[in-house]
Formats: sequence, structure tokens, C-alpha cells
Amino acid sequence: MFQNNLLMAATSLSAGGVILTYITAVGDAVNRTVYTFSSVSFGDASSGRVIVVNAGAGTSAARTISSVTIGGVTATQAAQAAMSESCNGTFYAVVSTGTSGDIVVTYSGSCNRSGIGVWGLAGAAATAHDTVSDSASNPIALPLSIPASGAAIGGCYTNGATHSWANLTENFEQNPEASHLHSGASATFEEEQTDLAIAVTLSSASMETGSAVSFGPI
Repeated sequence: MFQNNLLMAATSLSAGGVILTYITAVGDAVNRTVYTFSSVSFGDASSGRVIVVNAGAGTSAARTISSVTIGGVTATQAAQAAMSESCNGTFYAVVSTGTSGDIVVTYSGSCNRSGIGVWGLAGAAATAHDTVSDSASNPIALPLSIPASGAAIGGCYTNGATHSWANLTENFEQNPEASHLHSGASATFEEEQTDLAIAVTLSSASMETGSAVSFGPI
């Protein structure tokens, strides 16, 4: 297990409503079906805290993410994309207590490495506002509607050498395998956004899968 983040330190953003904190990214360079990322930081505990996980993996056959648990809590799938070479999904759960715990990602079959990115939301609704996924395209198109004072989070899993995000700020890039790149990005928004053109442009394109989610304030 390793951490290989573009921005290792947790960063917080607020739009006067939802408080968004990027926490960490972790990868596992072993082929598995079930990936247990142990003692992952959850950030500060707070009532109603929503933890968002973007998970991705390289695959040698079509795979999907079957389930994700966060600190023992079964997460809700926001969106997921899959193709024969990779899959990526965004999941979330309300986890009010604890500053760390295990995140377990179960795939439909054995995968060639996997990684997760983790964010925390305070003051957010417990249910996602909008979700989106995309695959086999460059750029990866992830248009989202976002409420005023809300937040958006996205991720992708590819073999592109570099990722360039539009309308979200990249939080991390990690390489669960030398030829694989897992990236995540997020932002808060003071004003309502309708079908905001969130996208990821890759320097080279194959095994492109991505997903994103938005939340409004309580």
C-alpha cells in the first residue's frame, strides 16, 4: 500500500455552505478482487459528515465495482464507468464518527492494481444532488449540475501520462501501476451551476473511465 499524492496535505474549501476537504489518496500495487485500504484518514469527525471515495482499477477483462465500505458503513454508489481495461466509480456514505478507518473496495473480479481518493464534506446534504460517468472518450466528459453553496468531486482511471481538469481543481495523481494513472479533483461553488462542463483531457488516450458527483448544502 502506498500514498502518492499530488497534494498530500488535506485541503479545505467552502462556498459558504458545504465545507469540502480533500483528505488523501492511496494505492495498492497488487492484483486482487477485494482491496482493503487500512487506517485511512477520514479527517475531523462531525455530525452528518459525508465521506466521498473515488475508486479505480486497471483490468484485463470487464470489471465493475461491486461495493465499497467506509469505516464499516456500506457506501452508496453515485456513479461508475467500466470498460475492458479499467473501471472507476464514486461512492459516498455518512460517517459521523472516527478520524480514520478501513475503506474496502470489492470488484466483480480480479483487477490489476487499484487506488482510492478520499474527501470529506461538512454541512452537506446526505444524498447526492447530481451524478455522472463517462468512458472510452478523450476528454472524459463529466457535466454536473451543482446547487449554490455546493461542491463537486470527480475522478478518473486511465493510462494517460498527464491529466488536465476543466472546472475542477486537481487534488491528486497516483500510479497504482507504472502505466496506470488515477486522478481526482474537486471544487466548491457559490453560485448554482447547470450542466457545468467538467472534463478531463488526457495526453494520451486509452482505458479512460471517470465519474463525478455533486452535493448541495443541508
